[in-house]
Amino acid sequence: LSTSLNLGGAEMQVCLLAETLARRGWQVAVVSMVKPLHFVERLRRAGVAVHSLDMHPGRPSLRAILRLARIYRRFQPDVVHSHMFHANLLGRALKPLFPRIPLVSTAHDHDETCGRRSRYLPYRLTRAASDFMTNVSSASFAHYVERGLIHRDRGAAVVNGLDLSRFDPARSDRQAARRALGLTADTFCWCAIGRLVPKKDYPTLIRAVQWLATQ
Repeated sequence: LSTSLNLGGAEMQVCLLAETLARRGWQVAVVSMVKPLHFVERLRRAGVAVHSLDMHPGRPSLRAILRLARIYRRFQPDVVHSHMFHANLLGRALKPLFPRIPLVSTAHDHDETCGRRSRYLPYRLTRAASDFMTNVSSASFAHYVERGLIHRDRGAAVVNGLDLSRFDPARSDRQAARRALGLTADTFCWCAIGRLVPKKDYPTLIRAVQWLATQ
């Protein structure tokens, strides 16, 4: 259960997790709260069913809750895994209707409140509905525990998984890209893709690369 299926890091993790579980023989379905924009065909090729609740951002919908309940009844999941703030709350809202289905919630950010402290309260009030909650780094997990958003004994830090084969391009493609950028064979080059915002913390990445160059 994901807030969205847009082109973002959290959604990529949802896709990778679903694909890997399907490849290992599990029957998997992915539900997006809003209309999915990416990953749909990729997931379906992997044998993963994709559903949309067709919600609109900022608009609570009883119809969407009933639609999700019907998906639960049809699919009969052994585990529900929710991702990101709104999906985590929605998954918890349905927990009283499906108390026997374990609910795992995952936060994909150091602070999903987006600076709005009003979001702390619903997370705190509903955290008991999650059987287990994770965050994507040790620092983020500690941050959530400190603020009462995750129960220390019912959660953990689980770092993002990576498909390393995607970062092993053909040598000819690599050489062509370096030539296009005017780079010599021994010039170190790295690429970081993400928003230029403080929480992406590019200064630490730059310092890490500088440190590696001295080792």
